[in-house]
Amino acid sequence: MLVFTDFTTAESVDYSSLLVQERKTHFVHLLYLVFFSPILETLIFCVFIYSVCQRITENKYIFILCSTLTFSTFHLVKEGHIGFILLYTSFGGLLFSYNYQKQIRRHGKSIAIGTTLFIHAAANLAVNFV
Repeated sequence: MLVFTDFTTAESVDYSSLLVQERKTHFVHLLYLVFFSPILETLIFCVFIYSVCQRITENKYIFILCSTLTFSTFHLVKEGHIGFILLYTSFGGLLFSYNYQKQIRRHGKSIAIGTTLFIHAAANLAVNFV
């Protein structure tokens, strides 16, 4: 255990516990980015929107447009930044919805969900850690 004295306040500070807590925070953030976020967002912005669009029209471009717009709008509201976030979330939403639509027509729903989840998790890692 590392304990250092903070001379500005004249008290001891346990920096090792802060490092452990910081690692836990990073692990939870990584788990959210790679696991929870792609699952929830794929279910909402691809699976759900695809099923709604299929009831309205067979036009695949309507689904891609609706999915991309809702995906990027959700991230604008959540993040609060406009320029860069709008650009990369629009591109991401376009990529995810295009992949989902293509894979569901070729291979079925489970393959479409799996590949979209994988691409989404990889994109989250790239945007946040590269």
